[in-house]
Amino acid sequence: MSSPSPSATRSDFSGWDDDVGSDVNSEAEYGLDPRVARAEPDDNSDRKGTNRQVGGAAVAAGVAGALLMGPVLGLAAAGGAAVLAARNKGPAGNVARASGEAVSNTGERLRKFDQKHHVTATASKGLAKSAKWVADKTKIKNKNGGAPSENLTA
Repeated sequence: MSSPSPSATRSDFSGWDDDVGSDVNSEAEYGLDPRVARAEPDDNSDRKGTNRQVGGAAVAAGVAGALLMGPVLGLAAAGGAAVLAARNKGPAGNVARASGEAVSNTGERLRKFDQKHHVTATASKGLAKSAKWVADKTKIKNKNGGAPSENLTA
């Protein structure tokens, strides 16, 4: 008699948790909010996407489409992904909802990072300071007193 083929054990897939009870720990470990419902394929795939999932799917497909194919096709890809996440009950809709959820989680983490470190405020102050410096350096000045010249024609 031949021995049965070895089956995969839980230790073979370190980092991958298939048990429902252990999902909370793995999600917290990877920085995801365990209270947010995830779109996963299941037996009763009559699930429709939430606004968060639909928006995230549209952003993901729109950015990828714009980078790979251009802005017009990126816009079409965003619309297609939004419709797919909102209305499709099959595996394609589940994938779109899952990617939308991932993008939404990333956006939430970026928002929290910005609130903590004030990245956008600092960048906008630096940009305004740079624009003022360029404006001051590019003024056309008159030879007599440094005032802007009045004899320029349009």
